Amino acid sequence: MDAFGIVFSWCVTAFFGLWTGLGVAQTMTGQFMFRMFNPARIDWSMNEIRLSGVSWTICGFVGLLSVLVFDLFGPLGVGTPWIMYSNPWVPVFLCTLLVQVLIEQHHRRRWPFNRRSST
Repeated sequence: MDAFGIVFSWCVTAFFGLWTGLGVAQTMTGQFMFRMFNPARIDWSMNEIRLSGVSWTICGFVGLLSVLVFDLFGPLGVGTPWIMYSNPWVPVFLCTLLVQVLIEQHHRRRWPFNRRSST
């Protein structure tokens, strides 16, 4: 790997480390760290904010690991099923966005998974 690749991987790793740290801080404090995903400034409960923080922490940690494992160590698992998962961060990021949407739906009382009680 050339110098540009190492510096680029280091910068991306620092970005995901910061992302993970903000997610952990949001989980621990119950205060929003990612305001860009709450532009309407909806007053979420502390548990909703913490659940959001857990999802951002997982997303940042998976991004961090994917850069460290799949970028720095090259073609990991060539000839094995791992080659299909060359970048697991993208589906995890999409799942994180889905979690944010579901938390917002729950907050607004439009939860799509309510069970009807049989009487």
